[in-house]
Amino acid sequence: MDRVGSRTASTRTIALRIQHVGIQGLGLIGSSVARSLHPHLRISGFDPDPLVREKAIAADVAVVESPEQLSDCDIVLLAAPTQVNAGLLKAEIAAGSERIVADLGSVKAPIERVWLENNPDFPFVGSHPMSGSELSGFNAGSADLFADASWPVVVHERTNPEALMATLWIIGLLRGRPVPMSAARHDAEVARVSHLAQMLAGALGRESHDRPDDELTVRLAGGAYRDVSRMSAAPPNRTAEFLIANGSNAAQAARSAAQELLEVAEALEAGDKAEVVSWLSPAHQLRGKYTNRWEPAQKLDVVGTAAELTKMLLDRRDTAVWISNLQQDVDGSWRLTLDVAKTTS
Repeated sequence: MDRVGSRTASTRTIALRIQHVGIQGLGLIGSSVARSLHPHLRISGFDPDPLVREKAIAADVAVVESPEQLSDCDIVLLAAPTQVNAGLLKAEIAAGSERIVADLGSVKAPIERVWLENNPDFPFVGSHPMSGSELSGFNAGSADLFADASWPVVVHERTNPEALMATLWIIGLLRGRPVPMSAARHDAEVARVSHLAQMLAGALGRESHDRPDDELTVRLAGGAYRDVSRMSAAPPNRTAEFLIANGSNAAQAARSAAQELLEVAEALEAGDKAEVVSWLSPAHQLRGKYTNRWEPAQKLDVVGTAAELTKMLLDRRDTAVWISNLQQDVDGSWRLTLDVAKTTS
C-alpha cells in the first residue's frame, strides 16, 4: 500500500462524527438517499411540499417542518433541482453554518460559483449520482437506486479535505462509485452522455407527435423505441431545468449531434453502405467500452491524511479513475483504493 504522506493522529475520526444526515428535498434522489442510509445513520429530511412530507412520514422517514431544524445534522445533502440547490447553499453559507454540505444536482458549475463567490472556505462538495430515473417524486425512490452507479465528485483547489472524505464515505454507504472530476469537465461530459440523450429522446418523440397516424406509430414501436424514449416519460419541466442549467454545453452537444445526423442522412440518400457502416462504428465501439467500464487495469491502494488524499485526488481528477474502497483508521488516517480504468494512459 502506497503511503501518500505521514499519518496524523486524531482522537475523533470523520466517519464516527457523521451520525446524523440531513436531506433537503425528498423527491426521487432525496427519498432514495433516505431509504438507503436509514439502516446506517440517523436521517432527517425536509421538503417544501407538505404532501411530500406526509408521504415521507408514512414511509417512516423523520421529517422536519423547516430547513432550520436540520441545524444539528453533521452533514446536509442538497437533493433539490440545480438552481434550488444553489439557493440552499447560499443560505447555508449566509447562516454561518460550519456543517458539511454536499449537493446532488445534475450540473456542477453554477453551484460551484455560488460556493466560491460567497465563501470558498465553507466545507462544501459538489457531486452528482448518475442514476436517475424517468420517474419522479417521493414514491419513485429506491434504496437500490445508487448501487454501482457512477458518482462524479468535484475536487477543487479549495475543497475542504474533511468534507470531501465525509462525502466519499457517504457515497460508499450508498454503494455508488465516486469519480473525481472538475466541475467544468463534469458539465461537458454530462452534456454528451446524459443531456444529449434527453434531447435525442425528445427529437424522437417530436418527429412522430401529432401525426394523423401516431397511434399506429406507437403500436408498431418495439424495443428500440422503448429504450431511446424511456427518458421522455420524465416530467418535461424537470428535464428542462437541468438542460437550461447546462445550457452552453447542452447546446453544443445538440448542434454536434445534428451535424452527425445530417452526415448520415447524406450517406443514406446516396445508398453508400460503407459510409453508413463507418458512421455507426464509433457508437458500436463506445458501447463496448461502456459495457466493460468497471473493469480496472490497475488498483492503487494508498493511505494518508484527509489533506494528503485530497491533494492526490485533485491531481488525478478527470483521468477516468474511481474510488472502489474508502476506510478510516482509528488514528484518523484514511485508506483508499483507486481503480484506474483500462482507457487511462
